[in-house]
Amino acid sequence: MRLLRNPREGRLRAPWRLLLQTGLLLAIAVVGFVAVSPLVGRATPIALNTLVMAFAVGVSVPVAARLFDRRPLDDLGLHIDRQWWLDCGFGLALGAGLQTLVFAAQVVSGLVVVTDVASPSPALLTGFVSSLAMFVAVGVYEEVLSRGYQLTNVAEGLRGYLGHRGPSRSPSSSPRGCSARSTPPTPARRS
Repeated sequence: MRLLRNPREGRLRAPWRLLLQTGLLLAIAVVGFVAVSPLVGRATPIALNTLVMAFAVGVSVPVAARLFDRRPLDDLGLHIDRQWWLDCGFGLALGAGLQTLVFAAQVVSGLVVVTDVASPSPALLTGFVSSLAMFVAVGVYEEVLSRGYQLTNVAEGLRGYLGHRGPSRSPSSSPRGCSARSTPPTPARRS
């Protein structure tokens, strides 16, 4: 039974929590894809994919947090306060800035040539707003799933192997630890 449950924490061990959450996510996603399959002709497949995955993550993560992890959603970083808004704004600005730099580098290097610019129209506005909504939805559900749930559980699971402070103190994650593992150079012999 110790293989499945951590008696000190009174809950499943991290690998089992991750496995169950992934199974729950996949089950919800499969049901969701079957449910929206009649809409494929009326909506773009990428929009339907985003909708189904956002729903699957939005259901599976809170359920897994409560049932498998026995933790409040705040522990997954879903506590919205001033610091959260600052982090969110910085992340959005960083993402937009990096994509702008990539585009500018491609234009400068000749990989991309701008031949025309779209004129404002209702179709352009609709496309822009729907694309923006899709990118925000994907960004949110990926962050909640990967950073909020999966990495939290991986860090807790590795704590037993890497010490009380978890993976951030492991030799492979710090430059000092990497250099400490390297073999020092052999001193030159004098004749």
